Amino acid sequence: MAVIGFLLFVLGVVTLIRPIPRLFIATRRHALFPLVAGFILMAAGTGGTSAPAQPSSATAARQASTATASQPASPASETPTGAAPSQPATSPTVPVRQHVTGSIPAPSSCHYRKAADGAELPDPQCTPGATDPRVTQQDIAQTICRSGYTSEVRPAVEETDKAKQELMLAYGQTQPNELDHLIPLELGGSSDVKNLWPEQPPSPNPKDEVENELHALVCSGKVQLAVAQRLIATDWTTALSKAVAGGSSSAAASSPSTGSSSSQQSSTTSATAPAGATAICNDGTFSSSQHAQGTCSRHGGVRTWLKHP
Repeated sequence: MAVIGFLLFVLGVVTLIRPIPRLFIATRRHALFPLVAGFILMAAGTGGTSAPAQPSSATAARQASTATASQPASPASETPTGAAPSQPATSPTVPVRQHVTGSIPAPSSCHYRKAADGAELPDPQCTPGATDPRVTQQDIAQTICRSGYTSEVRPAVEETDKAKQELMLAYGQTQPNELDHLIPLELGGSSDVKNLWPEQPPSPNPKDEVENELHALVCSGKVQLAVAQRLIATDWTTALSKAVAGGSSSAAASSPSTGSSSSQQSSTTSATAPAGATAICNDGTFSSSQHAQGTCSRHGGVRTWLKHP
């Protein structure tokens, strides 16, 4: 109806401007008829289109009640009274990339020292070691023991290259070397200057293997994180043997003896590694073999390398 009214209205407007005799609208007075009729029809058509009636509040309540009754009970409705609601699993926080911090020591103020086996150690005054306070024993599964952790926290190359050049001056070093984290990132070390030093070649060097072994011991729960950090900061050349001996001693003390042979084995594995020992065998004995092939072949194989030949 509204469409017809609109068409009549348009026709009336047109004939007001120019009468159309063929449609029996010869004068402007005749044009008033379609104009008025179209307006009335448009008004009637518009008024007749109304919004659908809304259900009353009582009807809506009855519909909601019926819908609720027809739905199966949700898991929450089956929770016993007083039970704590389940919490959504939280994903571990993504570690934030470290930055090189701290003050560089004065040029030539730092001096290397020698370990018992002749390996170089950093100056304990310049490089005592430093840890990242965000890494704790309680969260190692979400931090250092999670794959990809070190690549996420390692500082940008621009920062480490600058620190390397400055620390080379502090140690009076001019030869090619590797900027090393004394307490490695994989053991929760930080990138403070107190934990960085220019380590001499070769690279990779024996310290890298010690770091990997200690990391495995910490993540397996055999050695506490703080113990591993302290040992490697003090002397990385003896850190692994002391960590293994300490872990074996703790395990022996916490488990009851089941016989003379077990007691003797615990005593052997808890003992400090003898000088020159390169590996601990699976039966708890130490090997001084200078060749990887055949080491601990009569003792169940190698359990842990103390110093890989």
